[in-house]
Amino acid sequence: MSQRVAVQTRKSGHLIVAAIDFGTTYSGYAYSFKDHYQRNPLQIFSHSWTDGHGLFTTKGPTLVLFDKNGDFNAFGYEAEEKYAQLSSSDKHTGWKYFRHFKMTLHNRTNLTLKTKLRDDQGKTMPAIKVFSAAIKYLKTHLLDKLTESYYNRQQSVKGNAAAKDVGINVNDDILWVLTVPAIWNDSAKQFMRVAAVQAGIPESQLLLALEPEAAAIFCRTAVLSTNKSDEAGAFKKDSQFMVIDLGGGTVDITVHKVHNDEKLHEVYPPSGGPWGGTLVDEQIYEFLENLFGRKVLQILQKESKTETLDMHRTLELKKRQFKVMDEEDGKVNLTLPSSLYEIYDEENSEETFLDRLERLKSNKVQKKRGRLIIDQDIFHEMFMKSIDSLTEHLEAICRRHDMAEVKTLILVGGYSECDVLKQSIKDTFTDKHVIIPEEASSAVVKGAVLFGHNPDIIDSRRAPCTYGISSAVPFDPKIHPAMHKHRDMCEDVFKVFIPIGTEIVPGKTQVIHSFNTAQSSSVEIYKSISEHPSFITDPGCEKVGEIDISGTAGESTRVDIIMKFGDTELHVEAKEQETGNKISAKFNFLR
Repeated sequence: MSQRVAVQTRKSGHLIVAAIDFGTTYSGYAYSFKDHYQRNPLQIFSHSWTDGHGLFTTKGPTLVLFDKNGDFNAFGYEAEEKYAQLSSSDKHTGWKYFRHFKMTLHNRTNLTLKTKLRDDQGKTMPAIKVFSAAIKYLKTHLLDKLTESYYNRQQSVKGNAAAKDVGINVNDDILWVLTVPAIWNDSAKQFMRVAAVQAGIPESQLLLALEPEAAAIFCRTAVLSTNKSDEAGAFKKDSQFMVIDLGGGTVDITVHKVHNDEKLHEVYPPSGGPWGGTLVDEQIYEFLENLFGRKVLQILQKESKTETLDMHRTLELKKRQFKVMDEEDGKVNLTLPSSLYEIYDEENSEETFLDRLERLKSNKVQKKRGRLIIDQDIFHEMFMKSIDSLTEHLEAICRRHDMAEVKTLILVGGYSECDVLKQSIKDTFTDKHVIIPEEASSAVVKGAVLFGHNPDIIDSRRAPCTYGISSAVPFDPKIHPAMHKHRDMCEDVFKVFIPIGTEIVPGKTQVIHSFNTAQSSSVEIYKSISEHPSFITDPGCEKVGEIDISGTAGESTRVDIIMKFGDTELHVEAKEQETGNKISAKFNFLR
């Protein structure tokens, strides 16, 4: 049975949609019941996370801790606290602590199930094990909350203890939705699917949602449920709007148009880049490294994990709250660990830290009462690599003639809470209506729940690249380079199936390719950034995977491969031409 049929089955039978938003910096989950969705789509349950010290967040930090045996130990704030405790007593050696590891999958061309991640101490572990452990934790945590919610719900309906006998069938009742960046390649999406399946999520009950699409669905649903006419106008019939999902690692951008039937029609292929909040973090730490020296920061990290974690939190909070003040002498106060200054003085016997600041002869960086006082212009500059990359990309999109009708920009994601970023976008795009929803940081995960209940709300997408295969045609010296000639054939010809930017409709857009299985049991798939590539060796072309056909080894069978485009993932099925029987076929994008 084709994967597309499986998706249709999931949609018609599930009672609950459970979504996991796996982020670079923070992760979370949400879920809702089908009958609640039908009455009120926004009745979605989520979870608040706490660090145990009074801080509550809508998502928990994406941190994973393994013990010395390589077994999963903790996730999120719990992992952070446990690792800090181990470090303070010098017992952390051999434990493996991972953070910001999702970016490993971004635009990686050699991604495999053997790809390794490097931990806090420089040791490695298979990436699939780390991702799978994190997803399993979130899934288990979600199921615990869901079971409790489901039991209370049944009791309120039945009003007796018999509700205890009514359980949830994980394999049948729940449709799981896992969010992924829209700009990710096919191998990264398949990697996440494999990790989710290894975490115990049934593959037939798993759907991937593109993060900015999910955010668009949530924002439209939330805005139309309010009486804010100025925002509701952004989602009226034929209106076009851009969603900018500002995550920790990547910025993900989509543009949609509202159709007559209120479905969303993608009018521009997903785009974006690695310009999220962690890019600002890199600039801040580069500044500290230039000020204190790399060795000093490394010593602090090695000798005091607790103070290092406190510094991470301080800088994250300062990053989100920073605003450029009108005063020319505006300053930013940073409370850094006292041991950072002490380590500097110990490592630089000829010059104390205060002497260094004096030598710099600048009032832009000072130390007063244990705090580092920085001129706001210096701190503001740390945002500009991220902001400039983003605004340049957005301006390039908006200059396109087919983007003239885009009147609204919607900012979502955790990084959208950053004041200086929000203001920069508003100042740059004065002709656009900028909307930042109240639940910007949870728009993706709640939108993923809505998408799970109604995947058909996205009625079309745009091909993010040109897909095709390598083929051979009779050699014509008038048009074919001699370097591609083999006997009487021209090889390595890029046979285009779907050109970049093509409108593709989920469940309907498909391409059929026929080949003889006696020659091969697989078909190589290539992609290109060009609309009409000539050869698979052209610049911008690369092999992305293959279609594996099973059960045909040694046989000479003519097979039709049906490739289906338009969903969040590519689907494939194969049929024997002579009998019409279906043959097992699947895309494999992991090398």
